[in-house]
Amino acid sequence: MTEGLVKPWIDAKKYQADRFREALYEADLAERFLNDGLIRNSAGKVYQAVKAYVAGISVDYRDLLLKYTLEERKFLLLK
Repeated sequence: MTEGLVKPWIDAKKYQADRFREALYEADLAERFLNDGLIRNSAGKVYQAVKAYVAGISVDYRDLLLKYTLEERKFLLLK
């Protein structure tokens, strides 16, 4: 039985490693689909790979993203 994805608030580095691993798996599937001529399936897997990669990268910038998000909310509330 495989382990589930670790929640980012429990262990950020494990979550990041899991997301990078997911991105590699999705990219590998996308390449296989592309080689088999399954263009739409490949495009979907590329999207999933990029999404997982961005989630992994965001772990390193969590504080900056949180600051931006809070400032954006304050700005929207002032309108």
